[in-house]
Amino acid sequence: MRTARLLALLGPLVLLSSPAEAGGHATFDGLVEGPLGPVVIDGGITFSNYISGVGWFDFSCEDASTDFSGFAGFSPPNVLGFQGWSPGGGASFSRVMSFEFTTGQVESTASLELYVIGDHGGNVVTLEAWQGTVLTGTRSFPLPTALGVFHLRPSIAGVAFDHIVVRGNGPWQQGAFFACIDEVIV
Repeated sequence: MRTARLLALLGPLVLLSSPAEAGGHATFDGLVEGPLGPVVIDGGITFSNYISGVGWFDFSCEDASTDFSGFAGFSPPNVLGFQGWSPGGGASFSRVMSFEFTTGQVESTASLELYVIGDHGGNVVTLEAWQGTVLTGTRSFPLPTALGVFHLRPSIAGVAFDHIVVRGNGPWQQGAFFACIDEVIV
């Protein structure tokens, strides 16, 4: 009886002290503008396996405070770029075929702010949710066919995954897209 009473009193405390969901939130604002290398860790999320289809495969940090100041979802000043970078408040857009991100835990939702150069001739960006070597879900998002800079918010939810692959597919440029990313939430 004493144990039952103690558990009844401690039950709410045990629930309050349970570990929070893993998750992560990367904004890239604590990074220094310039080349970062093949692996980037920010806000509890690891970004890796960038493939451009040409050249080297490094991430970069871009100060995009001038170029993206009017776009929804932008957390100034920085974004994650690919390959090259443009010093100052303007962002460069590099070729992306795919990249991955993970928190190192099993998760169920992910989203990112994607800034792309349009005119992609029917290409799509697909979020692939993977748990180990098993594909647990996909969601595809058409890329703009008009010329210009556009903001998209790809997301996936309701499936278990331990990493996300962001992949370009389609007839133009071998499926590649030209982009920067910000506000990745898992």
